[in-house]
Amino acid sequence: MKKYLTIIIAIFFATVLHAQKIRYGVEAGINTGYLNLKGDDGIENNSTGWQGGFTALIPVGKQLALQPKMLLVQRNTRVSYGRFDLKFLEVPVCLVYSKDGFTAGAGAGLVYGVSAKARYKYEDESSIYSLYEPNESEIILRRAGITANVTMGYIFPNGIAVNAHFSPVLNDLQKDGYVESIYSKTIGFSVGYYFR
Repeated sequence: MKKYLTIIIAIFFATVLHAQKIRYGVEAGINTGYLNLKGDDGIENNSTGWQGGFTALIPVGKQLALQPKMLLVQRNTRVSYGRFDLKFLEVPVCLVYSKDGFTAGAGAGLVYGVSAKARYKYEDESSIYSLYEPNESEIILRRAGITANVTMGYIFPNGIAVNAHFSPVLNDLQKDGYVESIYSKTIGFSVGYYFR
């Protein structure tokens, strides 16, 4: 999977460097993450995370463009006696329609886990475990996943952009553990800037 992610990142930068009339930019924002541990009653609620990275608009038609992004995304959730803190490198690519500054689109992407920690606190004791290796929480996560993405936003004439998106991970994130499956999804809002 690391090989595929490296290829996608290389294609992203090669496209950005060689495309004409391309607009590239940066963005940062917040998201609400939800981790569904199917078969476990320990989920309490959603948790707020953050996201930030690079984006581009590559015209493929009069009002159509490809919108690749490379983002570092924090997806959190609360569980019994603690929380899961997950950080992913996400590379979504959406086909967007734009008219008079408004944009809307959909696509797919890859995620790769950079960090996954389980933080537990019970009475006066606390512990932190990596969820990518065997641990006392009895859950081991996969690093790689595939996402679906839906996005909409507005780009002002001066290049400032606002964006909202919905991004569920489509595959089971659990590699081994006691629950049936683990799925993640986020709803996010970001502010960015497209350079001329």
